[in-house]
Amino acid sequence: MTKTVTKENINDLIEEWHENDDLHQELHEFLGLTWEQYAHWVKTDELPTE
Repeated sequence: MTKTVTKENINDLIEEWHENDDLHQELHEFLGLTWEQYAHWVKTDELPTE
């Protein structure tokens, strides 16, 4: 399932990831981001879709 990550829903998606013990994905993979995109978001609070 591909997710559309926005500033409005990213915290909900992160919470969903934390609550689902059956997932075998890294957080950035669950969000549909590359490691570089995720790292950029963490540093700047800018998502690649912006």
